[in-house]
Amino acid sequence: MKGYSLPRRWRLPSAWNLLSLAGAGFVPGGALLVFIAWQRTPGPYIIGERYPFGSYTSTWQVSLGFAFVAFGMLFLGAIPAARVLRSRVLLICLLGGYVLIWFPHAWIGVTLFVYDPDLRSFREWAPYLPLIILWMLLVVAGFVGAWRELSRSTAA
Repeated sequence: MKGYSLPRRWRLPSAWNLLSLAGAGFVPGGALLVFIAWQRTPGPYIIGERYPFGSYTSTWQVSLGFAFVAFGMLFLGAIPAARVLRSRVLLICLLGGYVLIWFPHAWIGVTLFVYDPDLRSFREWAPYLPLIILWMLLVVAGFVGAWRELSRSTAA
């Protein structure tokens, strides 16, 4: 029995696969963040102090987790569309969204590293830094490769 195969125009080249993989990482990552951070809290609730998801910090992490899941889903859906439509605008919008969702975290990471090169301030996150950096490099390679493919296809 033959397996199901996507139509040829929906098969993704390797650069697009890298971007899809990078976007897919947001879905389980965000879900995990929600699962870990959610601390069920009884009312009454007070803005800035007590929320249904726990403390202010826990609530922020749960909100971020849901945003990551939503972003990952949109990213995954937009990658094949950008390729099929050969849309640089859509690719630039994806890049802009990616930069914006990671900017605060990258800025915090850079400033922590500048003031603490021994990485003590990263605490339990320190072992995950190589994986996070690899994820970022995967995305850069995906965007560069996808842009080059779009450039070649529009020049031809």
